[in-house]
Amino acid sequence: MASRHLPGKVAFESLLERDFLYLLEANGHLRAVKTQPRTVQLKVNGKKRPYTPDVEVEWREGVDLPFGVSRAIFEVKPFEVLRAKFDELAPKLRAARAYFEEEGIAFKVVTDRYIRGPLLEPAKLVVEGLRAGEPSRDAGLAVRKAISDAGGTITLKALKDALTPAFEWPRQRDNAIWFWIGCGCLQAADPLTICDDTPLQWWTSLTSIRDNIEC
Repeated sequence: MASRHLPGKVAFESLLERDFLYLLEANGHLRAVKTQPRTVQLKVNGKKRPYTPDVEVEWREGVDLPFGVSRAIFEVKPFEVLRAKFDELAPKLRAARAYFEEEGIAFKVVTDRYIRGPLLEPAKLVVEGLRAGEPSRDAGLAVRKAISDAGGTITLKALKDALTPAFEWPRQRDNAIWFWIGCGCLQAADPLTICDDTPLQWWTSLTSIRDNIEC
């Protein structure tokens, strides 16, 4: 699976891992995403056990760090498997957490309850938009004009309506909008919870607002 994060390509061993990678791919604050990054030796119940984590993530400099550190290891597990085999899995997961936290790396277990929640579909739209490629210069001018005509803030639905004449097909229009969201040009309070009523702004408008506040 191609990725905009280093090293540029990631593999997955299950559909649940793939869906988690969609969430990560849609996150513009990440620098690197690696799958099955390395194998380490854990001490579990007094015995050495090899362990290969599912995903390792590194955040960019200057962004908010959700776990307080710049790197995190994720173990991806179906919730029902985690619940059914908890007594068997828990010692190894606790040992993994202790091992990586000693290296200054966060360790988290993520299940389908989070991965396949409300963030997944917007993330897939962002990924589809990014893969479709950068929209034309004329399309970029059209979106900025639509936002300017709306007074600097526009809902997703109103933006779709305004941009419809600029694209031959609705899917091209939608891919362009989600491309701009994915690369941070179109900004909302939370880009992964966007719906038709969500207000959007162009990034230069937000920069101007911040500059005015600082002055």
